[in-house]
Amino acid sequence: MVSRDFETLNKLRLDRAGYLSSRYPASREILSFFIELVTLQKKIVNQLDQWDSLIDHRDPFLKLVAEKGPPELRNAGKRIDKLYLDTLLDKYWKQVDTSSSESFFARVLLQPYLIKTGVQRGSNSPNKCPSCGHFPQVGVLRPEGDGMKLTLVCSLCLKEWSFPRGYCPACQESEEKKRSYFKTTEFKHFQLEVCETCHIYLHTVDLDKDPKAIPEVDELTALPLDIWAQQRGYRKLQVNLAGI
Repeated sequence: MVSRDFETLNKLRLDRAGYLSSRYPASREILSFFIELVTLQKKIVNQLDQWDSLIDHRDPFLKLVAEKGPPELRNAGKRIDKLYLDTLLDKYWKQVDTSSSESFFARVLLQPYLIKTGVQRGSNSPNKCPSCGHFPQVGVLRPEGDGMKLTLVCSLCLKEWSFPRGYCPACQESEEKKRSYFKTTEFKHFQLEVCETCHIYLHTVDLDKDPKAIPEVDELTALPLDIWAQQRGYRKLQVNLAGI
Protein backbone atom coordinates (compact mmCIF):
# COMPACT_ATOMS: atom_id res chain seq x y z
CA MET A 1 0.00 0.00 0.00
CA VAL A 2 1.12 3.58 -0.68
CA SER A 3 2.26 5.49 2.41
CA ARG A 4 -0.33 7.70 4.09
CA ASP A 5 2.40 10.03 5.34
CA PHE A 6 1.80 13.14 3.26
CA GLU A 7 5.47 14.04 2.73
CA THR A 8 6.33 10.52 1.57
CA LEU A 9 3.17 10.30 -0.51
CA ASN A 10 3.92 13.60 -2.22
CA LYS A 11 7.42 12.52 -3.17
CA LEU A 12 6.12 9.26 -4.63
CA ARG A 13 3.47 11.10 -6.63
CA LEU A 14 5.90 13.69 -7.96
CA ASP A 15 8.54 11.12 -8.93
CA ARG A 16 5.99 8.94 -10.68
CA ALA A 17 4.41 11.86 -12.53
CA GLY A 18 7.83 12.90 -13.81
CA TYR A 19 8.57 9.39 -15.04
CA LEU A 20 5.17 8.99 -16.73
CA SER A 21 5.54 12.38 -18.40
CA SER A 22 8.58 11.09 -20.29
CA ARG A 23 6.95 7.75 -21.06
CA TYR A 24 3.59 9.08 -22.29
CA PRO A 25 4.16 12.32 -24.25
CA ALA A 26 0.43 12.65 -25.01
CA SER A 27 -0.23 13.00 -21.27
CA ARG A 28 2.69 15.33 -20.55
CA GLU A 29 0.56 18.47 -20.26
CA ILE A 30 -1.85 16.86 -17.80
CA LEU A 31 0.98 15.40 -15.74
CA SER A 32 2.87 18.72 -15.67
CA PHE A 33 -0.25 20.40 -14.30
CA PHE A 34 -0.63 17.61 -11.75
CA ILE A 35 2.96 18.17 -10.60
CA GLU A 36 2.17 21.84 -10.02
CA LEU A 37 -0.95 20.90 -8.02
CA VAL A 38 0.92 18.44 -5.82
CA THR A 39 3.62 21.06 -5.19
CA LEU A 40 0.88 23.50 -4.14
CA GLN A 41 -0.61 20.87 -1.83
CA LYS A 42 2.76 20.53 -0.11
CA LYS A 43 2.74 24.26 0.63
CA ILE A 44 -0.83 23.99 1.92
CA VAL A 45 0.14 21.21 4.35
CA ASN A 46 3.10 23.22 5.65
CA GLN A 47 0.84 26.20 6.36
CA LEU A 48 -2.22 24.25 7.43
CA ASP A 49 -3.97 25.42 10.59
CA GLN A 50 -7.60 24.35 10.36
CA TRP A 51 -10.41 23.89 7.82
CA ASP A 52 -11.01 27.65 7.55
CA SER A 53 -7.38 28.26 6.59
CA LEU A 54 -7.87 26.38 3.31
CA ILE A 55 -9.59 29.42 1.84
CA ASP A 56 -6.44 31.48 2.45
CA HIS A 57 -4.78 29.54 -0.39
CA ARG A 58 -7.35 30.68 -2.94
CA ASP A 59 -5.28 33.39 -4.66
CA PRO A 60 -2.10 31.38 -5.40
CA PHE A 61 -4.27 28.44 -6.38
CA LEU A 62 -6.33 30.47 -8.85
CA LYS A 63 -3.14 32.04 -10.22
CA LEU A 64 -1.69 28.58 -10.87
CA VAL A 65 -4.84 27.41 -12.64
CA ALA A 66 -5.06 30.61 -14.70
CA GLU A 67 -1.47 30.17 -15.89
CA LYS A 68 -1.21 26.41 -16.36
CA GLY A 69 -4.65 24.82 -16.08
CA PRO A 70 -6.85 23.56 -18.92
CA PRO A 71 -9.36 26.05 -20.40
CA GLU A 72 -12.39 24.62 -18.57
CA LEU A 73 -10.73 25.03 -15.19
CA ARG A 74 -9.40 28.49 -16.05
CA ASN A 75 -12.94 29.62 -16.86
CA ALA A 76 -14.32 28.05 -13.69
CA GLY A 77 -11.67 29.78 -11.59
CA LYS A 78 -12.90 33.20 -12.71
CA ARG A 79 -16.18 32.58 -10.87
CA ILE A 80 -14.69 31.63 -7.53
CA ASP A 81 -14.45 34.20 -4.76
CA LYS A 82 -13.72 33.26 -1.15
CA LEU A 83 -17.37 32.92 -0.19
CA TYR A 84 -18.09 30.63 -3.15
CA LEU A 85 -14.97 28.57 -2.40
CA ASP A 86 -16.20 28.03 1.15
CA THR A 87 -19.50 26.78 -0.29
CA LEU A 88 -17.67 24.47 -2.70
CA LEU A 89 -15.61 22.97 0.12
CA ASP A 90 -18.76 22.20 2.07
CA LYS A 91 -20.56 20.76 -0.98
CA TYR A 92 -17.62 18.51 -1.87
CA TRP A 93 -17.22 17.22 1.67
CA LYS A 94 -20.94 16.39 1.80
CA GLN A 95 -20.79 14.89 -1.74
CA VAL A 96 -23.34 17.32 -3.10
CA ASP A 97 -20.93 18.15 -5.96
CA THR A 98 -17.76 16.15 -6.63
CA SER A 99 -17.64 16.22 -10.43
CA SER A 100 -18.21 19.76 -11.72
CA SER A 101 -15.40 22.04 -12.87
CA GLU A 102 -15.86 24.13 -9.73
CA SER A 103 -15.62 21.07 -7.46
CA PHE A 104 -12.02 20.57 -8.63
CA PHE A 105 -10.94 23.56 -6.54
CA ALA A 106 -12.47 22.12 -3.37
CA ARG A 107 -10.93 18.72 -3.98
CA VAL A 108 -7.37 19.96 -4.41
CA LEU A 109 -7.60 21.89 -1.13
CA LEU A 110 -9.40 19.20 0.86
CA GLN A 111 -7.08 16.35 -0.09
CA PRO A 112 -3.98 17.46 1.88
CA TYR A 113 -6.18 18.57 4.78
CA LEU A 114 -7.77 15.12 5.14
CA ILE A 115 -4.55 13.18 4.66
CA LYS A 116 -2.69 15.26 7.25
CA THR A 117 -5.43 15.59 9.87
CA GLY A 118 -7.02 12.17 9.46
CA VAL A 119 -10.49 13.68 9.85
CA GLN A 120 -13.02 10.93 9.21
CA ARG A 121 -16.57 10.80 7.93
CA GLY A 122 -16.63 7.17 6.89
CA SER A 123 -19.18 5.06 5.11
CA ASN A 124 -20.44 1.53 5.67
CA SER A 125 -21.00 1.09 1.94
CA PRO A 126 -18.39 -1.33 0.52
CA ASN A 127 -17.83 0.88 -2.53
CA LYS A 128 -17.14 4.05 -0.54
CA CYS A 129 -14.08 5.04 1.46
CA PRO A 130 -14.29 3.82 5.07
CA SER A 131 -12.33 6.90 6.12
CA CYS A 132 -13.97 9.87 4.36
CA GLY A 133 -16.96 8.26 2.63
CA HIS A 134 -16.11 9.22 -0.97
CA PHE A 135 -16.13 7.11 -4.12
CA PRO A 136 -12.93 5.52 -5.46
CA GLN A 137 -10.78 7.05 -8.18
CA VAL A 138 -9.14 3.85 -9.35
CA GLY A 139 -8.89 0.16 -8.53
CA VAL A 140 -5.70 -1.76 -7.73
CA LEU A 141 -4.90 -5.41 -8.37
CA ARG A 142 -2.14 -6.99 -6.27
CA PRO A 143 -0.80 -10.55 -6.32
CA GLU A 144 -1.99 -12.45 -3.26
CA GLY A 145 -1.51 -16.17 -2.85
CA ASP A 146 -2.48 -17.85 -6.12
CA GLY A 147 -4.67 -14.96 -7.27
CA MET A 148 -5.10 -11.20 -7.28
CA LYS A 149 -6.58 -9.03 -4.57
CA LEU A 150 -8.64 -5.93 -5.46
CA THR A 151 -8.51 -2.70 -3.50
CA LEU A 152 -10.04 0.68 -4.29
CA VAL A 153 -8.24 4.03 -3.91
CA CYS A 154 -10.29 6.90 -2.51
CA SER A 155 -10.66 9.83 -4.89
CA LEU A 156 -10.28 12.30 -2.03
CA CYS A 157 -8.10 11.07 0.86
CA LEU A 158 -6.33 8.33 -1.19
CA LYS A 159 -6.98 5.65 1.43
CA GLU A 160 -7.21 2.09 0.08
CA TRP A 161 -9.73 -0.53 1.12
CA SER A 162 -10.54 -4.06 0.05
CA PHE A 163 -13.39 -4.68 -2.38
CA PRO A 164 -14.66 -8.07 -3.59
CA ARG A 165 -13.79 -8.96 -7.16
CA GLY A 166 -16.74 -9.78 -9.36
CA TYR A 167 -18.83 -6.78 -8.29
CA CYS A 168 -19.30 -3.41 -9.98
CA PRO A 169 -17.57 -0.73 -7.86
CA ALA A 170 -20.43 1.67 -8.62
CA CYS A 171 -23.73 -0.23 -8.35
CA GLN A 172 -22.33 -3.53 -7.01
CA GLU A 173 -23.81 -5.54 -9.89
CA SER A 174 -22.56 -9.12 -9.59
CA GLU A 175 -23.98 -10.74 -12.73
CA GLU A 176 -20.96 -11.62 -14.85
CA LYS A 177 -22.53 -10.91 -18.23
CA LYS A 178 -23.36 -7.35 -17.13
CA ARG A 179 -19.67 -6.49 -16.57
CA SER A 180 -16.89 -6.30 -19.16
CA TYR A 181 -13.14 -5.75 -18.99
CA PHE A 182 -10.94 -4.15 -21.66
CA LYS A 183 -7.17 -3.90 -22.08
CA THR A 184 -4.85 -2.32 -24.64
CA THR A 185 -1.23 -2.96 -25.63
CA GLU A 186 -0.43 0.73 -25.01
CA PHE A 187 -1.46 0.53 -21.35
CA LYS A 188 -0.47 -3.00 -20.37
CA HIS A 189 -0.92 -2.48 -16.64
CA PHE A 190 -4.41 -0.99 -17.02
CA GLN A 191 -7.75 -2.74 -17.09
CA LEU A 192 -10.95 -0.84 -17.88
CA GLU A 193 -14.08 -2.22 -16.22
CA VAL A 194 -17.51 -1.21 -17.53
CA CYS A 195 -20.93 -2.09 -16.16
CA GLU A 196 -24.01 -2.47 -18.38
CA THR A 197 -26.37 -2.00 -15.44
CA CYS A 198 -25.25 1.48 -14.35
CA HIS A 199 -23.07 2.39 -17.39
CA ILE A 200 -20.21 3.41 -15.10
CA TYR A 201 -16.55 2.60 -15.73
CA LEU A 202 -13.44 2.45 -13.57
CA HIS A 203 -9.74 2.03 -14.35
CA THR A 204 -7.85 -0.69 -12.49
CA VAL A 205 -4.05 -0.76 -12.23
CA ASP A 206 -2.39 -4.19 -12.20
CA LEU A 207 0.66 -4.00 -9.94
CA ASP A 208 1.76 -7.44 -11.06
CA LYS A 209 2.49 -5.89 -14.46
CA ASP A 210 4.00 -2.66 -13.08
CA PRO A 211 4.91 -2.85 -9.36
CA LYS A 212 6.15 0.76 -9.38
CA ALA A 213 2.81 2.23 -10.44
CA ILE A 214 1.15 4.83 -8.22
CA PRO A 215 -2.49 4.16 -9.20
CA GLU A 216 -3.96 7.65 -8.78
CA VAL A 217 -1.05 9.11 -10.78
CA ASP A 218 -0.92 6.45 -13.50
CA GLU A 219 -4.66 6.89 -13.98
CA LEU A 220 -4.00 10.36 -15.38
CA THR A 221 -2.28 8.83 -18.42
CA ALA A 222 -5.32 6.77 -19.43
CA LEU A 223 -7.05 9.51 -21.44
CA PRO A 224 -7.38 7.34 -24.61
CA LEU A 225 -9.25 4.73 -22.56
CA ASP A 226 -11.47 7.44 -21.07
CA ILE A 227 -12.32 8.73 -24.54
CA TRP A 228 -13.08 5.21 -25.76
CA ALA A 229 -15.43 4.54 -22.84
CA GLN A 230 -17.19 7.90 -22.97
CA GLN A 231 -17.76 7.68 -26.72
CA ARG A 232 -19.67 4.46 -26.00
CA GLY A 233 -21.93 6.09 -23.44
CA TYR A 234 -20.15 5.10 -20.23
CA ARG A 235 -19.55 7.57 -17.40
CA LYS A 236 -16.61 7.61 -15.04
CA LEU A 237 -17.34 6.81 -11.40
CA GLN A 238 -15.29 9.82 -10.26
CA VAL A 239 -13.48 12.37 -12.42
CA ASN A 240 -9.76 12.75 -11.69
CA LEU A 241 -7.76 15.87 -10.87
CA ALA A 242 -7.56 16.66 -14.59
CA GLY A 243 -11.37 16.77 -14.70
CA ILE A 244 -11.55 13.59 -16.79
